[in-house]
Amino acid sequence: MNTTDINIGMAGFRGGVPIVEIASGEPKPESKCKVYTVADLEEMFGVTRCTILRWEAKGKLPKRIQFGFRGKVLFKRELIDAMIERGEI
Repeated sequence: MNTTDINIGMAGFRGGVPIVEIASGEPKPESKCKVYTVADLEEMFGVTRCTILRWEAKGKLPKRIQFGFRGKVLFKRELIDAMIERGEI
């Protein structure tokens, strides 16, 4: 399972979805978070991309973080892990 360091800082929002940018240089610890990609979640749960996106639409997963305008869909690791611990997923 891979996680990615990202900078959520002042990247902005589009359509209610946070837009994030890869941090250049060494970001401050409070601006970093660990995330899962859709592929990570597919592997974890043994389901397809369509199922992951359907779960998100139904509220079974937390809202996504989108990297770039039409980029990679990411989910905050801490939120996913907490939902797993509570038995919600």
